Amino acid sequence: MKQIELEGRAATAGEQKILARYVGWGGIPQAFDERNENWKKEYEELKSLLTDSEYTDARESVTTAFYTSPEIIGAIYQGLSQFGFKQEPSLSLPLVSVTSSGNAGGNEEAGSTEWRRIPFPEE
Repeated sequence: MKQIELEGRAATAGEQKILARYVGWGGIPQAFDERNENWKKEYEELKSLLTDSEYTDARESVTTAFYTSPEIIGAIYQGLSQFGFKQEPSLSLPLVSVTSSGNAGGNEEAGSTEWRRIPFPEE
C-alpha cells in the first residue's frame, strides 16, 4: 500500500486481489503485544515497517475496526435498491473503509473514517 500511495497510482489488478484479502488486525492482536515471545518477530516487523502514527492506528484497529464480508455488502446494496436507491455507474463498487481512527462506541468526534470505492477481484 505504501508503494502504491508513494507512486500516486491506483492498485493493479494483482495488487487489488492482495488488498481485498486484508481483513484487519482483529484476529491477531498478539502481533501488537511486545511481551508475547511467540509473536516477537511479527511485532518487530510491524514496528519497523509502520510509522509511529500508522502503528498506533493499526494497533487501535484491533478493537475499533470490523470486517464486513462481500456477501453482506452485496445484501445491503440489494436491500437499498429495493428501497429505490439507484447506483450510478461510477458509484457501483462497494464502499470499503480504508482508514479509521476513533472508537467503535459511536463517538464520531473521536475520529473519522475515510471511505473509498475499490473493485473486488474477479472470482
